Amino acid sequence: MLWKPTLALWVLLFTLSAALAQPANDDCDSSTFLPDATDWCSGLGAFTTVGATSSPGLPGGCLSGAFLDAWFSFIPLATDVTITIIGSSGAGGAGLQLPEIALYEGACGALQLVACEPAPAFGNANELTFSGLSLGVIHYIRVQGKNGGTGNFQLCINTYNAPVEPSSDCPEAAILCNKDPFVVQQVLGPGNDPTEANDADCLNGFGVNVESYSTWFVWTAGNDGPLTFTLTPINAPDDLDFVVYEFPNGPGDCTGKIPLRCMASSCQGPTGLNLSSTDVSEPPNCLLPTQDNFLSALQMETGKTYGLMVNNFSTTQIGFEIEFGGTGEFAGPQAMIGHNMTEPGCINEPVTFFDATSFPLGAIVGWEWEFGPGATPANAFTAGPHQVSYNSPGVKPVLLRLTTANGCVVSVVETVEIICCDGQYQAIADISQADCPGAANGSISLSVSNPNGPYTFEWSNSGAGPGISNLAPGDYSVTISDAAGCDTTMAFTITEPPAFSFDTTTVMPTCNGGMDGVITFDVSGGTQPYAFSWQGGPFIPDNSMAGLQVGIYDIMLRDANGCEVSFEIPLQELELELDPTVDAVFPPVCNGDANASIQLTISNGLPPYQYDFHDGNGFVGANSLSGLGAGQYQVDVLDANLCQGNFSFEVADPAELTLGLEEMPISCFGEADGVLSAMPEGGTGSYAFRWSTGSTGGSIDGLAAGEYTVTITDASGCSLSQSYVLGQPDPVGLVAGKIENVICHGEATGSITLEASGGALPYSFSLDGTNFQPGAIFTSLPAGSYEAVVEDSRGCRTSLATAIAEPPPLQVDAGERQVVILGYEARLRAIPNNPDVSFEWAPAAGLDCADCPSPTTLPLRNTVYVVEVKDSSGCTARDSVEVAISDDRPVYIPNAFSPNDDGRNDVFTAYGGPGMRGILSLKVYNRWGGLSYEQQNLSVDNPVVAWDGRAGDELAPPGVYTYVF
Repeated sequence: MLWKPTLALWVLLFTLSAALAQPANDDCDSSTFLPDATDWCSGLGAFTTVGATSSPGLPGGCLSGAFLDAWFSFIPLATDVTITIIGSSGAGGAGLQLPEIALYEGACGALQLVACEPAPAFGNANELTFSGLSLGVIHYIRVQGKNGGTGNFQLCINTYNAPVEPSSDCPEAAILCNKDPFVVQQVLGPGNDPTEANDADCLNGFGVNVESYSTWFVWTAGNDGPLTFTLTPINAPDDLDFVVYEFPNGPGDCTGKIPLRCMASSCQGPTGLNLSSTDVSEPPNCLLPTQDNFLSALQMETGKTYGLMVNNFSTTQIGFEIEFGGTGEFAGPQAMIGHNMTEPGCINEPVTFFDATSFPLGAIVGWEWEFGPGATPANAFTAGPHQVSYNSPGVKPVLLRLTTANGCVVSVVETVEIICCDGQYQAIADISQADCPGAANGSISLSVSNPNGPYTFEWSNSGAGPGISNLAPGDYSVTISDAAGCDTTMAFTITEPPAFSFDTTTVMPTCNGGMDGVITFDVSGGTQPYAFSWQGGPFIPDNSMAGLQVGIYDIMLRDANGCEVSFEIPLQELELELDPTVDAVFPPVCNGDANASIQLTISNGLPPYQYDFHDGNGFVGANSLSGLGAGQYQVDVLDANLCQGNFSFEVADPAELTLGLEEMPISCFGEADGVLSAMPEGGTGSYAFRWSTGSTGGSIDGLAAGEYTVTITDASGCSLSQSYVLGQPDPVGLVAGKIENVICHGEATGSITLEASGGALPYSFSLDGTNFQPGAIFTSLPAGSYEAVVEDSRGCRTSLATAIAEPPPLQVDAGERQVVILGYEARLRAIPNNPDVSFEWAPAAGLDCADCPSPTTLPLRNTVYVVEVKDSSGCTARDSVEVAISDDRPVYIPNAFSPNDDGRNDVFTAYGGPGMRGILSLKVYNRWGGLSYEQQNLSVDNPVVAWDGRAGDELAPPGVYTYVF
């Protein structure tokens, strides 16, 4: 048997001794809820049992004991679950070793053990698989380490509807009808025939028995299209091999099967078919760079049957997950649940469910229904329709599992919502209202009925039970909940009689022991009729009693409901009273005067009256006292029957007259725009004004600096005078602190620095009276006259005439245009109007000096020379002159010569002035056109290189010759 290389991954985990906080999911009640249990994994080391507590008293099943644990919860919408725990290091701790898993159902106080997975023999990974979950019912997961071990771990959960249990033999292969993902929880062995996959080339090198832990699946293509799938080992290091076959004879007949894809790679991790790979087979190693553990997608054809054999080469017996992709579909029914609901249903009302599946390619022969928690019936085994009712509200998962004639099993889960509907409660309230105003003796008693008892009651006043009592008037509400979880809220009002209102009328008995007093007691509110008890006597309907003397009388009131109120009513003899329509106090005219008076007018009693003003004169007949200042005064009065009246009066001064002056100051020095306003307070009534200017208004304006006096008089004639000196601001001054004149004529380099004083800061400055700036320095000014202006913060201005001078313009004259003959010098001359200048000529090339007033030049062509002069201040002036070259050339060519060597006129050449640099060529022709002499690059005026009259070695004959220079 060939050896196939595999990779084993060992994780060394260390424990952490540091104390950690108690995890949040330490017990059942605080379990971490997993909202999506379809296919979910936490991060590595996301959860921990470090710092947890134990959960004793629970059914433990296979657990090693009640040790430090962590809890999770989920609500399944599928029948099967795979829970994987992998110990892995995380924040603050090492990984959990030898994990144990328990699965529970029910309430935290009454859990029922559903499944249990003991710790593995070694390692940090464990897996619990279970089939038969109660749909829609909360389940709890308990995780702990064997014998109390703690650590961090990763949790993965996958819920699904499993297909037919797969077989390890080809003829009994599980038939797949759709591409829903599922989990094969474990693989048991090679089946009855371990050689069924020996026809796969990539595997047949392993020996006679290719299969070790195998599973077989088969399906029929429902359409043309590519099929992909991914096989993921539950135990990550496992090595999965697979073969994809075509079954020419259909499902169940493995004869003549044709291998289409063969995977024997020992690369660990997910494997399968995808759209990006191009190979159809990978050998039994993981050494080639082309090996990615995936083969090319299978191109299915409609109606053909295909099969898949998956072999766990690692022989761990741990299963795998499979997920399909691509546009190719399996031939099978698409299970559909039909029902009659268009909106949420009501508890205890029937819902109709039926099989709405369409499967034209075959026959459906089996139905299995699960209608969810609280359903009656809970299950059914025909196509329906089925009438189902629910005894509790909530989202109810409904499972339909179909079996076809060829053994195909498909499942579908659909949820329906059941709610508590109106009208499910019949409640009768017996209400007793409060019988007295403000009494707390009302009560409410409820009689409730519906099919879902018992009931709980939650009252707005924190009461419990079907009734509450000792209620004060007000609004009350109750929430009634039944055993199904439905509730309703009812509202009630406890009322009371109107509050009692009392009005007592008395007639005072006459003075000196009279017995003619009367008390009348008028009542409203409560519940009529009323009864009265006077001075502890029996209750009678009379509300009035006469013939009374001075004293305190007890009265008890009782209404028709027996509500009682008691009073004490004092009855006094006649007291004299002032006439409220007549003023008694006449205050002083002005504050501090002693001219007030008091005059009493009695409105009851029997005249004549006697008055005691407590001034030492005793009782007198006069009813007034004058000449009073402010203060408190006491006056006693007696009538003819000796009835008394005692009165206190306060004589108050009118408010003290005060005067303030408000100033609007003069804006600028010398202006007359000040304003003074009188601000009187106190005194009486309105005020009159008189100013020293003769004005009678409350304010005067247009004022220059000076002293002003105002006298005010109030409505009582009280007056007060006050003087005020109105000042003015200092005058604004302006000087030119510094003037810098223009340096060069025509430039804007002057500046003026202004200095201001007086007035009110800040200042702003201008040189044109329009444009102002905060700074006092003006720069870049041309020569000229300026009217400087300063303005202070009040708008006061002062101006100053100033000027900036400039020097006369600097000038230079370079002279008139010059014409020279080529080769002859020209002299330039610059004449400035300021002798103290420097010179600079341009272009400088060819000049004997470029910085003198009169340089010489030897130009070769027409040239314009520019001279710039600069004085000691840096001012410059320019002028230019053109030096032109004359068209005349000073060249002399003789018309005869005598080459006889007599030293005179022996050679022929051209003679030129200094403008002639050389002769490029000279050619001489005889009269017949023959070339007699030719020479290149001859020197000027050099007889050595001139024509000596020879043509070759012979002297040319005399005659006429033509020359070309």
